[in-house]
Amino acid sequence: MPPSTAFDYERVLKNCAEGNRHALMQLYAQEAPRLLAVVMRILQNRPLAEDVVHDAFIKIWQSAHSYNA
Repeated sequence: MPPSTAFDYERVLKNCAEGNRHALMQLYAQEAPRLLAVVMRILQNRPLAEDVVHDAFIKIWQSAHSYNA
């Protein structure tokens, strides 16, 4: 089994704060499935849950400049 590499949230969030769209894509790939599962349990409506997750990542992108490690 290959060694697992821990996701570097601090680096990715710092890069998002610097306007790096690829970093946001990395964060989305890492967290969107888990967030979608949580929202689905709450809303019981997949299209609405997908909208909520989308909106959450838009907020992350819009607020990324205020990130302070």
